[in-house]
Amino acid sequence: MIAESSISNPSAAPPKDTVRKYALTRDYSTGDTIAVFELADSVLECRVNEANPAQASLHLNTNAKRQAADGRVIETRAVGALSSKADKFILDMEVTLLENGKIVRSRSWKDEFPRQLL
Repeated sequence: MIAESSISNPSAAPPKDTVRKYALTRDYSTGDTIAVFELADSVLECRVNEANPAQASLHLNTNAKRQAADGRVIETRAVGALSSKADKFILDMEVTLLENGKIVRSRSWKDEFPRQLL
């Protein structure tokens, strides 16, 4: 059951999401500033163009695996991006939930939304 799958070992210490690596770069020819964070089980990349702040993006790649109190292995995966242009936001994301290596649920989004209040 999915509801029972969310119960984990309450006596176990929570996982630490410490930054293993961080890099900030600036490309003076294009105006892009890029920050990359590597965490224990994730990589995040943030990109903003200084000359055009409406053009920005966040890229995500994460894979977290935990063992429940009853011995089951619960894994979550998320890969995708949220980006913006002057007139819209663009979402391209896939998330997956696995239990003992078998896919329980998976969903992907490829959507565009107009920017409002500009």
